Amino acid sequence: MAKHFREDTATTKTASRRPQAASHRSAYAEPVRRDDYYLDDEPSAVAGIRAVGRGLFLLLAWAVRLCAFVLFVVVMLNAIPVPSIKYHVAFFTDFVTSYLPWHALGTLDVDTPFGGTFRCDLCLLSIALFVLDWVLCRIRAVLA
Repeated sequence: MAKHFREDTATTKTASRRPQAASHRSAYAEPVRRDDYYLDDEPSAVAGIRAVGRGLFLLLAWAVRLCAFVLFVVVMLNAIPVPSIKYHVAFFTDFVTSYLPWHALGTLDVDTPFGGTFRCDLCLLSIALFVLDWVLCRIRAVLA
């Protein structure tokens, strides 16, 4: 009987050394990468169109962001006038306001104590362009 007991002990020790089945290895499944899940099922033409769309949204977002920064700088230069560039700022402000709708011109203009004017119409346009930039970046992220 002792011999039989030793055989059982030997088989249980070797059985524990054997690799377990795949279902018992891990309680958690590996996370599915987003690229593998979405792009493997798509044809290469669709993936190419998505890549072109991402590039176009990136360029458009950069252009909108650049316009928003320029408008922000113009708003600040109008609020705090610098005598050496006052003519150029006035010319550029007239150029920008020529493209605004007529009912938005001069909306909420506030005189500053520095001798300038805080142009709320340009400030609101700058904020709207920053929001549009954010939306374009979010759309680009969805396409990724």
